[in-house]
Amino acid sequence: MTAGLSVYLNLLRVLGALMVFLGHLGDDPRAGFAHALPYLGSDGVVIFFVLSGYVIAYSAMERDRSFQTYAISRCARVYSVVVPAVALTVALEWAGVRWFPGDYDQVYDRYQFAKLWQYLVLWLTFTSEIWGLNESVFFNSPYWSMCFEVWYYVAFAAMVFLRGWRRLAAVTLVALVAGPKICVLFPLWGLGAACYFVQRRVDLAPVAGRALLALGLAGYLAIKASGSDGAVADSVDAWLGGWPVRHLQMAWHFPGWALIAASVAASILGMRFSGLAPAGGLARPVATLASFTFSLYLVHMPLLRFFSVAAGPFVETLYWPAIATLAAVGVFASISEHRVGAWRRGLSACVQMGGSIAVAVGAAPRSEREASRADGHP
Repeated sequence: MTAGLSVYLNLLRVLGALMVFLGHLGDDPRAGFAHALPYLGSDGVVIFFVLSGYVIAYSAMERDRSFQTYAISRCARVYSVVVPAVALTVALEWAGVRWFPGDYDQVYDRYQFAKLWQYLVLWLTFTSEIWGLNESVFFNSPYWSMCFEVWYYVAFAAMVFLRGWRRLAAVTLVALVAGPKICVLFPLWGLGAACYFVQRRVDLAPVAGRALLALGLAGYLAIKASGSDGAVADSVDAWLGGWPVRHLQMAWHFPGWALIAASVAASILGMRFSGLAPAGGLARPVATLASFTFSLYLVHMPLLRFFSVAAGPFVETLYWPAIATLAAVGVFASISEHRVGAWRRGLSACVQMGGSIAVAVGAAPRSEREASRADGHP
């Protein structure tokens, strides 16, 4: 991966996280300038899908070259943030229901708390969005995309590490378990993975790479200026008789999101061959900001809601709650996202221990049989 592409990918991560954060912040009229901005939160999610596809393909082919290493890396990366994010969301919801019942007494507060253990299983196994389910972690609506991406990681692993009928059977099983709304967005994620494999097989001149980069960026601006992403999604929904809206929930936007994903993928591929280098001193601060984006994405909603409700009687704008949210995200990242190495080491140790136990258990009967034969027993 070139230095320029690495910085660009980190910039996209930061941009995507800010799009989602500002989009949710702007839902409240008290948000000032953020309320006046166009809503781009879903575009941020699409950026993350494409980025995820590229980075996972890169990691699988150049770093995690075995299924075990791949699985450990993915589990460490995901659960290092997901487990504390779910815990924080539940804790804030619990506190909100008790301290601010007028603002927190929602329908899901009652039925999800009533069967919390069942929902924890759904959330932590990423099955809360399969088929017709749509169970966000209380008010933490961005969690839905994690329940899509993790299934893409599993499907990709089957494609890369299995062969023949086993590959086909595993991918089919993943699709049958995940359901249509998760499957329909897989091509968006797949565009990012395709960028990685294309760059391994073609070699563009820098001028062509820069042209492709410019085309991708200009294409995105043209899509948003014309509203073609929404128009295409509406047209496809009408052509299919409203089936996507009725059955695919958020994923019904897939035709319009595909246009955005294509523009993002083109810009990534263009940057790969552009020959552009980051400005001096830019790489480190961008990488530092990018290291907070997963945390920002997964916990900003419950934090922003809690702080805005708590500060409601004292402030007229959301500026201070927004600042408090960003500060809390920084603390949260330091104990979650920035500890992924510890999670990876812990998971590796568990796998090694499990393998040692399995070998010991499997070896004991053989040793006993060999001893019996030595004593003349059948």
